[in-house]
Amino acid sequence: MCPVMLTFLILFWGNISCKFNSVMRILGIDPGMITGYGVIEGNEDEIALIDCGALVSPGRSPMGERLSYLYNGLLEVIV
Repeated sequence: MCPVMLTFLILFWGNISCKFNSVMRILGIDPGMITGYGVIEGNEDEIALIDCGALVSPGRSPMGERLSYLYNGLLEVIV
């Protein structure tokens, strides 16, 4: 995962204004030429990187096929 995305996720975590008593999981998506993603989880005291990676769709495929590839890849990350 891109260090910039990881930094953004951590900064985002620090800016959450509401207090919570349970674990929260956040999925960050970087929709560039290569779709990067990062998943962090934490509570008030700790943050942990759960998963990160990139989804590279076939370059010369029709737009519908590329979107379907990205959808299925992100669905696997979420589930």
